[in-house]
Amino acid sequence: MATGLRFWSLRFKCTRVFQTRLRSQRINLLYPAYLHQDNESAYSLIFPDLPGCYAAADERADLTAAAQEAVEAHCYGEPDIPLASEPAAWETHPDYKGGAWVCIDLDLTKVALGSPS
Repeated sequence: MATGLRFWSLRFKCTRVFQTRLRSQRINLLYPAYLHQDNESAYSLIFPDLPGCYAAADERADLTAAAQEAVEAHCYGEPDIPLASEPAAWETHPDYKGGAWVCIDLDLTKVALGSPS
């Protein structure tokens, strides 16, 4: 299993991340993602906190890099990135049945800034 991909077992709360803090240091936050794989297909990740943001990879070990790239593209230059929710908010949602919940460690420094300043 990739290091950045951790099964969701710990509860956590995130605080608001400000742009000034992002410019001065690396900020990583754990985001819940729904992991699913149909028979003989690629693995797919869905980020419920980032509607419309999806990632896919043929190998499970490649999911972390694919997730980071998908979130960077999805949130490019956005001034406000939604905070990660608690898994309980999504566990019973009917769209997320038959897969597993994972926690993806995202580098928000790359996401929030959009371009180096």
